[in-house]
Amino acid sequence: MKFKILDMLISSDDFLSGEAIGNKLNISRAAVNKNISKLKQMGYKINAVNNKGYKLIKEYDILNNFELEKGLETKFLARKSAYFDEIDSTNEQAKAMAADNENGFMVFSDSQSAGKGRLGRIWQSEKGKALYFSFVLKPKIEPNQAPVITLICAVAVARAIKKLSGLDVKIKWPNDIVVNGKKLVGILTEMSAEIDMIKYIVVGIGINVNNSCFDDEIAFKATSLFIESGKSFSRIKILQQCLKEIENCWFVFEKEGFSPFRDEYKKLCANIGMQVKLVNKEITAAAVDISQNGELVLETEKGERIKVFGGEVSIRRADGAYI
Repeated sequence: MKFKILDMLISSDDFLSGEAIGNKLNISRAAVNKNISKLKQMGYKINAVNNKGYKLIKEYDILNNFELEKGLETKFLARKSAYFDEIDSTNEQAKAMAADNENGFMVFSDSQSAGKGRLGRIWQSEKGKALYFSFVLKPKIEPNQAPVITLICAVAVARAIKKLSGLDVKIKWPNDIVVNGKKLVGILTEMSAEIDMIKYIVVGIGINVNNSCFDDEIAFKATSLFIESGKSFSRIKILQQCLKEIENCWFVFEKEGFSPFRDEYKKLCANIGMQVKLVNKEITAAAVDISQNGELVLETEKGERIKVFGGEVSIRRADGAYI
């Protein structure tokens, strides 16, 4: 009922009386007041004036299923979703719910208490400022094809962010999106599979949207859309655009694999042409290419070429530091 009232408030540019709302929905004035209170608790700003009624302040940044579904332009992705005000990790929840839900099921949250990054790192998750979402894919592909899904999702999210913000985003191979050398987006892909069959893949994405600052230990390497542009953004619109771009890329991938994305990924890849360090092997080399299978191709000083598909790769900045 509260969302029916919200729909009425969204559609009106003027005050709506409690009586008018009650008559339209066939509920009492007390029920109207109760649901208005619930909407306020969810974060909606509603002016209440005696003898006038209620009016919604329409500029807001709220995440929930109602807001998601209003502008969602996907065919299968996130058509069924679960929203949480706070959660330990959207990836962990999506994995727990994957078996009982269909392809495209999504979990999203306003904050995480134990957000996950690659290599077991914690993703700093500030309430009300960023996007945290994970979706389930059940593709009919071989398990060895799964790693490129991370790269394809990175291309899709980069497209979405560039379209909405105009920022010159880059991809730090394989799974981070960066602006001016600082991390804006992290993507974590996890898979449940047997030898020759994928049960499901969970792709988790964290986007720093309206964060104005970060803790000292990560401030030198983390950024947000707000910090880079000086503007605030609607998280729900960013989520909807990301989902649209990811689904479009997914349909292409199902038919043609990684090949159609390779050139675009190379152009976006911040590693290409840079000196990088393969941390787990203590190898320093120049990143020169992305292979047909999505591997990062390195060239050593001796001219030896190495293909990398796993491990931590750091880029050397102009100041000599690796990030």
